[in-house]
Amino acid sequence: MLLAAFDGEKYIKEQLDSIFQQSGCDVIDVFVRDDCSRDGTSEVLKNYSLKKDALKVLEADSNTGKAGFNFYELIRYVPPDYDYYAFADQDDIWMPDKLASAVNLLQGSGSECYSCAVEAFWPDGRTSILKQNPRQLPADAFFEAAGQGCTYVFTQAFFVRLQDFVRSHASEIAKFEFHDWLAYVLSRAWGSKWYFDPVPHMRYRQHDNNELGARGGWKSIANRLRKIRSGWYKGQIVMASDIYIAAGGGDKSALDLRSSCVNSSAKFSAKSICLLMRYSRRRVVDRVVIVFSHLMRWI
Repeated sequence: MLLAAFDGEKYIKEQLDSIFQQSGCDVIDVFVRDDCSRDGTSEVLKNYSLKKDALKVLEADSNTGKAGFNFYELIRYVPPDYDYYAFADQDDIWMPDKLASAVNLLQGSGSECYSCAVEAFWPDGRTSILKQNPRQLPADAFFEAAGQGCTYVFTQAFFVRLQDFVRSHASEIAKFEFHDWLAYVLSRAWGSKWYFDPVPHMRYRQHDNNELGARGGWKSIANRLRKIRSGWYKGQIVMASDIYIAAGGGDKSALDLRSSCVNSSAKFSAKSICLLMRYSRRRVVDRVVIVFSHLMRWI
C-alpha cells in the first residue's frame, strides 16, 4: 500500500484504521511518505508505527510540492515483492471489503489494473456516488486518468513495470503532476487490461484542502476551466502523449490525435478538437468543457 501524506493530521489515523481493518487479506503493509508536513502528521505517524509494525514511514528531506510527486518517490522506493499494490489518500475511509473485492475482480477478469466508484461525502452530511465509466477510447489516457487514484489496485507484474518506468524516465515525468494519470497512460501504452468496478468500496472525503475533489459540480468545472485557460491543461496533455510514446504506445488513432495536438502551436486546431471528441474524453460533461474552451480560444 502506498500512501502519500501532507498536512493530514486531522484524518490520517481514521484512514489508516480503515486500511488495517480490511477483511480477507493476509498481509497488509502500508508505506507512507510524509512530505514535510507543517502540522502534527509526522507525530501521528510515528505513534501509529510504534503500535503497528506494518506501517512503514519514509522520511522526506524536502517537500515535493504535489501529491503526485510524493507518490513518485514512494513508487521508486517500495520493494517489488508484494502480490498486489494499491494507492491510498490520507483522508478517505475504506470500506472493509475494498482490497478483497479488488483482488477477486482482478483475478476473475484477468486484469492487471483496477479502479472503483466512490461515495463522496461532505461535512454537512451530503453524499454522492461518483461512478466509473468503463468505456475506453483510443486516446483517452492523453486527457484523463481512470478515475480516483485512491481506488487503484495493481498486480505485481504491472506495478514492477510502473516502478521501472518511474525510475528510468525521471525527465519525462518531472512535470507531469498526477501519479494516477501516469499509471493509466502506461496501462494504455502497454495494452494492460483495466477493470472498472461500478460498486463503491470507499468513502471519498470532501473538504477545503482536497487537491482535486469530487467532479461534476460547478466549482469543479470552474476549476478545470481556469486550468485550461492558463495553458496548464494542454501542457499536461502533451506530456501524457510523450509518456505514451516513451512507453511504446502505438495505437494509430491515439498517435494521430497526439500529432495534431502537438503541432497546433499555442491552440488546438479544429482538426484537433474533432479528433479529441472522437478519441478522448469518456464523459459527456468533459467533452462539453473541451468544446467550450476551444470556442473561447483557450485551447
